Amino acid sequence: MSPTRRTYLTALATTTVLTVAGCSSSESPTETPAVTTTPGVSEPTTDGTTDRPETDTRGGDLPSYADRAAYTEESLSLEATEECSLGATLTLPEGDGAVPGVVIVHGSGPNDRDGTVGPLQPYRDLAVGLASRGIAVLRYDKRTFACQQSIDPTAFTIDDVVTEDVLTAVSRLREQPRVDREDIVVVGHSLGGALAPRVASRDGGLAGIALLAANARPLPDLIVDQTRYALERDGELTDAERRRLEQTRALAERLRTADIGDEEVLAGGGEPFWRSLAEYDQVETATAIETPILLAQGERDRQVTVADDLSRWRDTLGDRTDVRIHTYPGLNHYFVDGAGALETGGQPEDGFVAESLIADLADWIEGVVEAA
Repeated sequence: MSPTRRTYLTALATTTVLTVAGCSSSESPTETPAVTTTPGVSEPTTDGTTDRPETDTRGGDLPSYADRAAYTEESLSLEATEECSLGATLTLPEGDGAVPGVVIVHGSGPNDRDGTVGPLQPYRDLAVGLASRGIAVLRYDKRTFACQQSIDPTAFTIDDVVTEDVLTAVSRLREQPRVDREDIVVVGHSLGGALAPRVASRDGGLAGIALLAANARPLPDLIVDQTRYALERDGELTDAERRRLEQTRALAERLRTADIGDEEVLAGGGEPFWRSLAEYDQVETATAIETPILLAQGERDRQVTVADDLSRWRDTLGDRTDVRIHTYPGLNHYFVDGAGALETGGQPEDGFVAESLIADLADWIEGVVEAA
């Protein structure tokens, strides 16, 4: 085992994972500071992919708005590195005519194509919901989920683990015969939403971008606020909890300034990752593009909030005629009606992405592609 790999695994073993602006698969605070991990620790196979069965979204426990007869599914593979490809699923409406297309972008953490976190599969819900309404959806396993043996966590940037793969997925979707190449929309969740303006700026030809629970604040700020919320959830802070919060503040400051050694991994990333994230301002980038934008936010979201995140998006973009904003009472960070991870102290409550979000998203997509 290489020194870099050993350092990485040691860091993961001693890091508590809390969802930070995204969808990490482990979310239970313990006695160490609660932070997110980007690469993750899913068990890889010898070819660099994860040993995970395909999800059949034409059957099983699906939301009521999924019309199983309205779409088909096809497995694809997206090249990420020379050593590793990303498993993907294209959910395609039945019929012969051209349809708009969507690429779903993951939040933080090592997410599979369905966005699986506990009992939830929000990206699968989005795919079957939109496909049932005549919109093709491409979703894929994130590089930090699928390629753990072939990527160096001390070296990758946000473009390596997010932006480049989104652009690859967009290009692949444009190649599909049934998909109108001019009518492609990127739908980003959480950190994926924050990076959607970056993708739009790089691509230059997207019909729109949807930012679902997208953080406007830097991730280190969210790490502190989410840790504070988790610790204060049951009342007053104990002395031990105060020490944990101070440790988290110290960690966040190191992440904010990218004060990380060459062989060090903090909160799932090395110096290049946190440096590239610190140099990116999602709100400023969004103001510089002319792409139509949808902002959607659950009012029960404790991870990315209406008060601290959506308010900045609204203050900066709210006057634009090509920006639409929706808020949803009762919906959590995954747009499911119920308590989320920070409220429960563990896994989010069971459920499906709310049909109201699916309907609003589908209507908005139809509107922007018609106006394009």
